[in-house]
Amino acid sequence: MKYHPLFLLFGGSFLIGLMFAWAFYAPPTLAAKQLNPVMQTKADNQICPLSDSQQERAQQAFAEMDRMLKSSPPRCINCHGGIQPFREGTKHPGGRLSWIHDKKGRRDLLATRQGQCVLCHNPPWQAPAGDDFWVDKNAIQLCRHFRQQFDIALKFFHHVEADPLADIAFAGTRGLNDNGQLFAEMQPYTPEKPNFVRADLRSVSGAWVDAMGGEFKGGESCGCEPHHYLLKLSTDITFTYVKQDLRGEGQGHADLSIPLTFKDDGSFSGQATTKRPYRGTTIATIGTCKVTYDDFQETWKVEGMVGNAGIEGKMTLERAKNVGTAVCSFSPQAVTSGIDSADGAHEFQLDAFVGQSETLEFKGFLYPAEGGDSWKIDVTIVDEDK
Repeated sequence: MKYHPLFLLFGGSFLIGLMFAWAFYAPPTLAAKQLNPVMQTKADNQICPLSDSQQERAQQAFAEMDRMLKSSPPRCINCHGGIQPFREGTKHPGGRLSWIHDKKGRRDLLATRQGQCVLCHNPPWQAPAGDDFWVDKNAIQLCRHFRQQFDIALKFFHHVEADPLADIAFAGTRGLNDNGQLFAEMQPYTPEKPNFVRADLRSVSGAWVDAMGGEFKGGESCGCEPHHYLLKLSTDITFTYVKQDLRGEGQGHADLSIPLTFKDDGSFSGQATTKRPYRGTTIATIGTCKVTYDDFQETWKVEGMVGNAGIEGKMTLERAKNVGTAVCSFSPQAVTSGIDSADGAHEFQLDAFVGQSETLEFKGFLYPAEGGDSWKIDVTIVDEDK
């Protein structure tokens, strides 16, 4: 059996480190979550830097895990909302339970567990909080739920590999003591183990994380559902040229969308073309000219990497040679005006959040020597699958 490297790392240090880990934090298990999910999860609008192949493999692996966790005997799903002992009409073999309240009239989960659950269940068994129920969740929803519960893959592996509550699930005992066994659905009582062994769950959960590059990345839906991104650019150029007795100035605007293609290492690339109309004025001692270019052909390219700090990349612009018209005060007829091709590149940084607009400002993008071209570029990352 091939184990995920994080499983091997965890298993090798388990005997030494388990007591230390339990002494300093309460592990965020699926069966007894203590941490606030709002604090744990990354925002779901954080970009998912997985290739198409990685996304497909991650979704396939989780679909298999979803099938296992919801299979019968329902050791996993029954604990996570399949049996709700406080609800009217519950299927709880011990009957419907009542909450114990504190002096302020609030539900006291700890007191309820200690006062009622222990009548039939041995510690450390305990029912999860209501926000950790899996019922009525499809594979995508359950996948997102796991990403909410566990901020890093190592905590997820801990629950699969070494959580005492998962031990109870694989033993099939439901944590029942002698009294609880009297109320079991099937008599005489016998443990009902899930129809898969721990190594099977270890393998498929390792495949899920492996498909994401060995760690959780992006927002809570990353590795759960498809994502394909566009870099939407709203670009404005202002050009100013001054040399002795000649002054030129002009403006142009263009919008474009660049589809991004990701590789397995989190790097991306993309390109798109657009046409930019341009209007300008040239002032000299002999007169003034109004210059018009209707279709500057531009190719925009981006490449970069998504990391913990956001996006770091390079933006390249290639502008083709163009011919426009000039109407001058000193000439009765319009004349042609040509501009040679030009290209330039500029590094940039962005936050890796979908739907968030940011502004980049470049100077000397195409003409770094003169520095006469100033660019304002509004950038928005768009998820095509949303």
